[in-house]
Amino acid sequence: MIIFKTFSCFSDARVIKTLKYLNSIDDDVFFSGAKSCKDPDSFFIKQVNYNYIERDNIFSLIKVAILDTRRLIKSREGDLIYVVNEQMGFFLLPMLFFCRLRKVKIILDLYDSLLLIYSNRLYVKLACRLLYSLVDIVIVTDQRRKVLTSSFTNVNKVKVVENFPIYVQRPIFEKSEVFVNLFFSGSLHETRGWSFIKQFANIYPFKVYLAGWNNLEDRDFILPDNFINLGLLNQDEILNFMNSQIHWIFCLYEPINENNLNASPNKIYDAIHTNCGIIINSEVYVSKLVDENNWGLVINNYYDDFENYLDYLISAKNKFIFSDELKCSYSFNQYEHFFKSLK
Repeated sequence: MIIFKTFSCFSDARVIKTLKYLNSIDDDVFFSGAKSCKDPDSFFIKQVNYNYIERDNIFSLIKVAILDTRRLIKSREGDLIYVVNEQMGFFLLPMLFFCRLRKVKIILDLYDSLLLIYSNRLYVKLACRLLYSLVDIVIVTDQRRKVLTSSFTNVNKVKVVENFPIYVQRPIFEKSEVFVNLFFSGSLHETRGWSFIKQFANIYPFKVYLAGWNNLEDRDFILPDNFINLGLLNQDEILNFMNSQIHWIFCLYEPINENNLNASPNKIYDAIHTNCGIIINSEVYVSKLVDENNWGLVINNYYDDFENYLDYLISAKNKFIFSDELKCSYSFNQYEHFFKSLK
């Protein structure tokens, strides 16, 4: 039995990729998390059992809590608990102590590390150190995060599973010669480049496509004619759309904490797999990789004016064609053996 615990929705791209590989090593995989998408059927993996909390539905919360407790109590040696992020680990702390005594294997996968977000708070450091001591493996998304996390636990316990897409061979399309198509996918927070993105409103020849969780309803911003909201798409839909339509993808992180500075965004690797240029700010450490390999545009700083880059975005929009060899080297497929080794 594998119990997958998260506060994230099952539509999250990394959740889906991980569940696919976990499902290949055990017939009894139970997802327990949130539902924030309107069309769940397009994200389900048939062999996985889903228990999820619906927004503003107290009964779904009670149901999930009861089912989770029963499964955790029944867990035994040979079973696996897969926990996403420290917040969920803290929530489950008493049960993790119990599972540790039952010799259940515990995996902690850090999508966004609380330790890095609140790196200057002593109580967070102490709490994380305790949590890390209970788990068998701590998964991080790049080598830099491994170094930072290893200072709070045994270095041999920390493993890197980068946030690459699964490799699929796709045709190379001739994208629009008239427009420059820009793309943002994910949860559109103020800290993810919205101040820069909205400057493209009503600017010809730019079109801005948005896909992901709709956070725009909380803003006094009415989408202009050149902004198109695609809603929530699954990973295959996003990659196929990018591959056929998009010239540039936004990958911007406000430099307000170590988590943002150490971001290892899947958008970089999505761009490689779909022949798109990357727009990233220089404060993010991984921007050096983009700059050194000429994978896109590194803007001077997060708060920069978009007008400084208009000419380049137009002239270079069709220059990014990446080889299959490069795409394979940045593919999630390479971690299949790692996931199979978990049981």
